[in-house]
Amino acid sequence: MIEHFFEDKNRVAVYICDSMDGRQQARSRLFHMWFNSYLGKEKYTLKTASINFDGISYYSALLICKDNEDYETYLSLFQDFMHQLAEKYQ
Repeated sequence: MIEHFFEDKNRVAVYICDSMDGRQQARSRLFHMWFNSYLGKEKYTLKTASINFDGISYYSALLICKDNEDYETYLSLFQDFMHQLAEKYQ
């Protein structure tokens, strides 16, 4: 599962919740509930963002191992990218 994916601590997971059926907020909330109950969560950082475009909210997140060699760079890139999208579409 998550441990298998992050056997290489330098991997990064980014996701966008599917919005086809209008349940993207529920998907985002469900993922947060799972992550918050995950016993190994102290090894990871979950950084979330949402953008509203044409009346639809899009939820995204970055999941990264705190031991990632480029931890600060990935966090910064994710935040910068989401900020640029928000400026462009809001």
